[in-house]
Amino acid sequence: MRFLPCLPKGYRLGPSALRLVPTRQDVLVVGAVAATIASVEVRFADGERAVVQPEEGVVLLPVPHAHLQPGKEAAEVIGLDRRGELLYRASVEALGGARSPCLGALPLPSGQDARSCP
Repeated sequence: MRFLPCLPKGYRLGPSALRLVPTRQDVLVVGAVAATIASVEVRFADGERAVVQPEEGVVLLPVPHAHLQPGKEAAEVIGLDRRGELLYRASVEALGGARSPCLGALPLPSGQDARSCP
């Protein structure tokens, strides 16, 4: 499973190349971030947050199952530097959530879960 698109050699990514990926058990926030991004935070519609520190520029964050339902869904993803300054912000739709038939706009449609996605 590819987490990043195939890019020409030497292509410089912006501050973040993240996407939402459904698996058989979960929905993941995955991708690469610039070395200046010290933490990635997923903000949910109910005000809760999930935070991960990139490992060697790679982000892998499972979206908690409790947040795959209306009113609690992922709303945006942000990247912060070591001082907590905002370097990156993207809506879930910008990361492909709204375009994926398995994700909808997160949450998954009623009666469907990530396990039913290819």
